Amino acid sequence: MRLKRETPVANEKETDKLADAWRTALSGPHGDRIITDLSFYAKRQVHVPNDPYSTAFNDGLRTMATNILTMIEEDNDVPHETKVLR
Repeated sequence: MRLKRETPVANEKETDKLADAWRTALSGPHGDRIITDLSFYAKRQVHVPNDPYSTAFNDGLRTMATNILTMIEEDNDVPHETKVLR
C-alpha cells in the first residue's frame, strides 16, 4: 500500500521518479547527516506558546521533513517510528 500524500507531481510514476531523485540525492557522502537532521525536525515539538506564526513555521518544517523521510523509505507499510533510515 502506498501512502496517500499531496505532491506536486501528477501521477504515481512521477511520484516514484521524485522519490528516486530524493534517494539519489541523500545517498551521497552527506546523506546520513542530512537524514539525521530531517529526523530531528520530523520529531520535534512544533507548538510555541502564544506564537501562532512560529508554530505554523515549525509545523511546515516538520511536514516537509516527514514528507521527505516518508518518500525515501522503500517500504511504506512499516510505521515511521519503527523504520530504520538506511
